[in-house]
Amino acid sequence: MSKCNSGIKMANYNEQYSRKNNIKIMNWKEGSDGDLREQFIAKMKETVNLDVKPQEVVAIHRIPGKQGFPKPVLVKLFNADAKIKVLKKRKELKGTYKVVEDMTKHNMGLINRLNNHERIEQAYYFNGSVYGRTLEGTRHKFDIFDDIDSKLPRRK
Repeated sequence: MSKCNSGIKMANYNEQYSRKNNIKIMNWKEGSDGDLREQFIAKMKETVNLDVKPQEVVAIHRIPGKQGFPKPVLVKLFNADAKIKVLKKRKELKGTYKVVEDMTKHNMGLINRLNNHERIEQAYYFNGSVYGRTLEGTRHKFDIFDDIDSKLPRRK
């Protein structure tokens, strides 16, 4: 691997590490006045009966998004426990909000490449890394510069 690719790989790792306690909330309508932190805590209580303490929300703000859609809300939580607590309830939020992990552009691109690969059934992010499950049911860890075909075992 070239020094340039190695540097990009390390930068991606560091950026992803800095996002490890972050979540993004999609489809949260804009225009409501007031404190986003208080709104987030209230929405979690109302919609999924989840008690999020104010001190568990380190920072919360809107980030740029696709034109014509509400800007996503980025929530930086105090620790992984607080993040996991919210992520465990995300299925119950279906139809209202979409809660996703905050991933780097490189990792999102890797997941898209894996999802479009003919031998990968599912691609997902877990604990700072990207994984793909093959049609045969085996799980493999991938990095941003990996050649997907060479990483997968040959078919019999």
